[in-house]
This record gives sequence, C-alpha cells and structure tokens, in this order.
Amino acid sequence: MFVLDPFDVKAFGDRAYCDGLNRNVLHLFMSQPIEELNGQPVVVRLHAFDYNRRTTWFEPSRFWTDYLARCCAMLQQGRPVADICCFIGEGAPALVPQREFMEPNIPDNYDYDACNAETHLKATVKNGRLMLPGGGSYAVLTLPLAQRSMTPALLRHLRDLIHDGATVSGAKPQYSPSLADYKNADRKVQKLANEIWGKADTASGEQAYGRGRVIWGKPLAEVLAAVSCPPPFTAEGASILFIQRRTEDADLFFLSNQTKQEVNFTGKFRAPAGTVPELWDPATGLRKAAPVYRNHAGMVEVPMQLDPRGSVFVVLRPDKAGDHPVALQYLSQAAVDKNINKLAIQSATYGVPGDAARTCMVTERVAAAVSHGALSICAWFSDLGVADPAPGIVKILTVKYTQDGKELCATAPDGERIEIQPPLPPTPEYRVEKVEGKNRLVSWTPGEFTFQYRSGKTETVKIPAVPVPQDLSAGWELTFESLGHKLAMEKLVSWTTLPEEELKCYSGAVTYQKYFTWTGSPARVELDLGELKNIAEVTLNGQEIGRLWKPPYRLDITPALQSGDNELVVRITNLLVNRITGDFTLPAEKRHILAFGAIEQYRAGAEKDGLLPSGLFGPVTLRTALVVQIK
Repeated sequence: MFVLDPFDVKAFGDRAYCDGLNRNVLHLFMSQPIEELNGQPVVVRLHAFDYNRRTTWFEPSRFWTDYLARCCAMLQQGRPVADICCFIGEGAPALVPQREFMEPNIPDNYDYDACNAETHLKATVKNGRLMLPGGGSYAVLTLPLAQRSMTPALLRHLRDLIHDGATVSGAKPQYSPSLADYKNADRKVQKLANEIWGKADTASGEQAYGRGRVIWGKPLAEVLAAVSCPPPFTAEGASILFIQRRTEDADLFFLSNQTKQEVNFTGKFRAPAGTVPELWDPATGLRKAAPVYRNHAGMVEVPMQLDPRGSVFVVLRPDKAGDHPVALQYLSQAAVDKNINKLAIQSATYGVPGDAARTCMVTERVAAAVSHGALSICAWFSDLGVADPAPGIVKILTVKYTQDGKELCATAPDGERIEIQPPLPPTPEYRVEKVEGKNRLVSWTPGEFTFQYRSGKTETVKIPAVPVPQDLSAGWELTFESLGHKLAMEKLVSWTTLPEEELKCYSGAVTYQKYFTWTGSPARVELDLGELKNIAEVTLNGQEIGRLWKPPYRLDITPALQSGDNELVVRITNLLVNRITGDFTLPAEKRHILAFGAIEQYRAGAEKDGLLPSGLFGPVTLRTALVVQIK
C-alpha cells in the first residue's frame, strides 16, 4: 500500500459505492506519537492504507476526504432503488455474494437487494411490485438456484404474494429444509408447489396464479422484460457502474468510470416526462444543469463525458424544462472547408507484380466501389470485373490511395481482402455550460456546432479558429522543500532520473516556479500540466488556483491570469515509498527515517518496484478556448 495514492484507490472506492457503501470509516489511522529519535523522523506502520500524519500528501489531503464526504452525504439521501429482490434461502450459512457470483445472474444495468426469510415473511405487494418494510420496491423476486427447499410457512406466504400480483423467478420447491413437522412438511411443500407452479416439473416455463405469476428456467433479463421493467440506467458507448437512490423529490444516480481512459457516452435514465437532469461533481462540489438532454419514451438521455476513473452524480428532478437543446452535432473545420478527410484512390492494379503483360488496371472499379462506401475489396478477378490476367498463378491486388494528405498502399493475394480503414473524424474538445439559465459553448476545437432544440429549431455556432497552445515546459526552477535544495530544470523529467542520490530518492514536496509572459486573449485559458506524480497544488500570481490529484491535470486560470508577466508555482508531492526504498540501500545509522512495523516487510517489494516516477513531467501548456453565447 506504500505505492498507492488517492487516484490509485479511487476506482476501488467508487465500485464500493456502486455496491451500496455509503459511509467510509478510516479503519486504521496509525498513531505517530514520536516526532523524531536521534534527529531522524520516526514512521510507524503496521498495515492498511498508508494515510497518517507521516504520509507525504497528508497536509493537502483535504481534497480526498472532501470527495469521500460528499459521496457519502449524497448516498445517504433517500432510499436505494433496485428492481430485483434476491431471496437467499433458509439454509445456513446464508451469504450474499458479490454481483459476479450471484445466482441467478443479475443482468447488466439492473440493481438488486437481498432478503432473508425473516424479511420475506414481512413482504407485501403493491401495484404488482414486491414491497419490503424498509421501503424497497421490486419488480421480481428470485429464488436461489442451488436450493429446491422451502418451509411450508414461507411457501404459503410466497403463494399469497404471487396471488396478490408479485412476479417470482425460480424453480419449484420440492421439500422442506426443516425437521419441524417432518412427517408432513415435505408433503405440504409439494402440495403448495403444485398449486403455484403446476404439477408438471419442466426445465422452464411460466404459470399464472391469481394476479401474479411464477417463471422458471429463463434468464432474469427475459423475466424483467416480461413485466415491462426497463433498465434504470444504460450507457451507450461505455461500460459504467451505477447506483440509484430516491428521495421525496428527486432521483440520484452515482456513475463510475472504472477505466483509466476518458469515456464519452449517452446516459439513459429511467424517468417520467418533464424530468430535468443536473450534474453534481463530488470531486469539486460544483453543481450544474445538464445543458443538453432529451426526454423520450420514459427515459432522459444525456450526452456525458467522464474522466479516467471519473465519477458524477446525476440528479433528476421534475421541472418545467422549456425549450432546450436535445442534441448537438459537430462538423470539423476540414469538413466545413469541404475537405472532409479526403480518401482518394490513386491507382489499383491486379496481376503478377513486375509483369505488365499479366497485370491489369482496376483503378476505376476500385474507386467506384470506395465512393459508394465499400472499404473492403476482394482480390479476385470476377469481383474486380476483369478477365483472369494470369490463370493458374496467384495474383496480387495493389491499391495506392491518399487519406488526410498521406500516401498509403495496401496489398492482398487472391481470395483475400484489402481493408481500407475509414477516415477517423476529429474528436472535438468542448464544453457546453449553463450559466444563469443561458447556454454557452466553450471550445478548444474549430468547427461548426449545431444545436437541435426540443421545439425542432436548430442553431449553428461557428468556431473558425482557436489560438495555438503556449508551451511552458522549459525553464523551471525547483526547490526540494525539506532539503532546501534548489535546481534549475530546463527539461521536465522525473526526480528519479537525477544524478544526486538524495534527490533521486526524495519523498515530499517540490516547488516548481516559472515566469512567463501572456499576450493572448483572456476569453478562457486553461493550464494543462500534462502528466505528473502524484499531487499538484497550483498558484498563479500569488492566487491559489486549486489542487489536482487525478487526470486530466487541468485548471481554469482565467481569473488569475494577467496580461504581461506572470508567476506560476506548482507544488508537487510524491509518495513516501521512494525515501523508504532509498533507505533500504543504506546502513541503519545513515537512513533518513526510522521505520517500524510492516515497513521492513516492504524490502522485497522495493527491490522489485524500484523508485517510482515522481514530479511534473508535462508537457505544460496554456490552452485558450473560445466562448460563444448560445442564443
């Protein structure tokens, strides 16, 4: 755990939130009672996550505890929402496994709760949904696959629930798991089961009983579709974890991107017409109305973007939406200029390479096929519309083409295909913000943005050009705070590559200072630090801008940026592990810290991991965006 920072454990914690956790407890906050011994700082550690006053990033760690607190505060609102109630049986031990090991399998995009026999006996039915005393409401009750047993009392209550309108998914019970009334219990169970499931014992089927029904041998996704229960959330274009809670006046969805890549997707939330979405960022505490969304067929569709391992709360409330954007289309500047990533076939030949007599030109045929969208071309004479130029000999199809100004060539022998990759549209960098009820487009990418409104109107916003980013990667002055050592660094590199052993193994904070001149437009300027390890605190002209602990490492510096000379200070803090690793190579009397507990057990890990990259790596740039008010 020495090698982990808050970003490393974020996805793990967010998954726990999606599994139902709503209160974090610092299981172990290791006391560090001794300030120093013989002039050396003392670090005591036994186990658990390395978070205490000796942790290098403990001083600025409010960003992390604030994130945890905001998530827990939101996830304690209202009640959880799930469509599946899983009965875990009457046997012992009665455990609730993780989602991946639940039986029956829980379909994607649905959530579930579990109940035992005691809770099951208190269940009722309302409007065709199973209701539990705690307020849970479920479309389907599932029975455990591995158990074909149920006591007569529980089965009688299950019969009453189905009769009142509940839907149950599970096989017919065959016997009682209890010795109570053992002479008659099994017979009672079989009689009740035949009454509910029917006398036939088939592998799959469905049986109506009263106002409800029992379904067995079918996947839960089919059962949920049969009761007209669509998923509460789906993400088109990404794999996103979620959990839903409901208050008296709103639905709350917590979404988590578990990958290390930024994802763009359309979030579809089950909600009634007239619902308006808001986006709440637990990392910053900022809340904003979703500028683009659409109410459609009992769903709210929201175009969304999540950073690497990013998360967000989507709050849905009923409101008078008025006319608002429901879709946004982007057309690149190249397309605007009628130069749409041009793919042009220059030449195409089919035959024996180097033998002109047994080679024919098929340029027109291939170009015509490509112009009609065919990007997979088969190397075969009949497909190319020519006579076989060399019977009995393997021919080669050679296609030369240009794409985005690049000259490319592809070949394939007889019977195989040339796969021409379609031109990739540029990915625009933009945000749509809603401020005081008005939308504005903030774009770092030129092109045309067309907004389609609920009323059917459209509006096109043109971004003709954006300034080239200003590079600040060179010429920094570093101060290793605990050492008081200053260093001029022309090119940004990891401290671990420096020749001085004391700097190479340094753990703590390093201040990066740089002066630069700004002559650009003040419309919207963002500082992009590129890559860094592990935590950054940014100050511009003496004004604290913010802390960065997860990618992308970017901050809006517009309010603090001055025309002319500016002073930029970036304070980078790495992990304690590098100093510990360095100390393992020194005699005990020359070590920088006195380490007790499990730290010595990390010696083998230190030899394996080596020194971890630390510092500001860049590239550091100032990115200017254009801001356009949307009418």
